[in-house]
Amino acid sequence: MLTKTAVRLVLAVLILAALMALSGLDPAAVGETLGELGLRTWCAALAVHLLIYALRAWRFAVLVPVAERPGFGDTLVVSAAHNLAAQVLPAKTGELTLVVYLRARCGVSAASAAASLLVSRLLDVLVLALFGGAAALLVSREHGGLVAVLATGLLAAAVALALALRRAPDLARALERRTRGRGARAERVGAVGARLGEALGAASGRDVLWRALALSVPLWILVFAFWVVLAGDVGLPEHVGAIDSAFAAALASLASLVPLSAFGGIGPMEAGWQVGYSLVGVEADTALAVGLAVHLVQLFNVALFGGLAHLWMAVRPSSGATPRARGVD
Repeated sequence: MLTKTAVRLVLAVLILAALMALSGLDPAAVGETLGELGLRTWCAALAVHLLIYALRAWRFAVLVPVAERPGFGDTLVVSAAHNLAAQVLPAKTGELTLVVYLRARCGVSAASAAASLLVSRLLDVLVLALFGGAAALLVSREHGGLVAVLATGLLAAAVALALALRRAPDLARALERRTRGRGARAERVGAVGARLGEALGAASGRDVLWRALALSVPLWILVFAFWVVLAGDVGLPEHVGAIDSAFAAALASLASLVPLSAFGGIGPMEAGWQVGYSLVGVEADTALAVGLAVHLVQLFNVALFGGLAHLWMAVRPSSGATPRARGVD
């Protein structure tokens, strides 16, 4: 585990070092860029970030079956703690803490928690691809070429993900069928697949999915607003508009899905920022400085909210699992 973490940390550092070397960015310039961020802008971004957390927690709860559904307060605390773990632990392994926290603190079965997480993430990438594709389409009118290709790819990915959401329960149940009669270990995997398939079926039902999608759209509007507000206050050229920043933010968010970084997406996300801003005419060193600066602000907020959530869980005992919820798993 330590070796894998060290390898990913080295990779993240190498990616960041390569980006700095290629763009000619002086590390001190990042501090200067951060210094341009005003207190009022950070407070506004922090308020937007808190609303994002609230919508994300609400969506997690909506995707849990009614019989197991935790209260909003518990879900908000668990979601904030989970987001910190997802940022800190390597290769996205921290994502699994949502299952652990929902089960231990709220009594949600592992299958239902995993289904809520999986459907949430599919919805995230779906809406991100849709919004990013739309932003790329608008940006391509001026910058054309590669941006137009990216717009087409992102919109096509959104369609593919929409279809995947409808097929997810069937794929999980197919796993159970394929493992029958293939030994005890395979059948245990299949049993997990069957439970996950049932939970996915509940989480991706038409009514539930529409409610979750209705929460995902304003959630991602706020995510883009968060990035645009921050980036606009840390030294971007005047010709860079909100749509340009939204396009760069979409590429940065997609790059953060690459499981190479050892902490907080640092490395791949900066590459996404640099590519996005470079495609709209920003100098490479400025693009990287702005991307790294806003990413550091985001990580500070995540640490703040996540630290408070872990503190709350430490001082307030778990409500425990309800008898009905225990019987589900």
